[in-house]
Amino acid sequence: MSARAGARAAGRCAGPGHQTERGGVTAELAVALPAVVLLLMTILGAAVVGRVQVECADAARVAARQASLGASAGEVRQVALSALAREGTVSIDAGGEWVRVRVSSPVDLVLGDLVVSGEAAAVPEPQGPAPVVVP
Repeated sequence: MSARAGARAAGRCAGPGHQTERGGVTAELAVALPAVVLLLMTILGAAVVGRVQVECADAARVAARQASLGASAGEVRQVALSALAREGTVSIDAGGEWVRVRVSSPVDLVLGDLVVSGEAAAVPEPQGPAPVVVP
């Protein structure tokens, strides 16, 4: 077995030019690691934003349904915030044929804050007794 083959078997580099490559993997990892961490943080941030957006949309849907049944604005706000189960704001637009509810909530991310919202609309249910239709 030659000296070069013996050095390779022992896990060392043999021959000219290989001494300058020691620690190359460590340097490459040191450069790549921040990029990997940033990628993971971006993926996790997107997942959190997506989850909060779904929560806002669900809370708006529940609140719009309550508003369509004739609940007061205070009751609609309370229903929306209890369905959201986090800090948020509720806006209600009862003008026109539809009742629209928009629920917004801030999301704290590493690179800044973002406000996510969900919106739902419902047709108000008729109030009072149902009309009797005689054929």
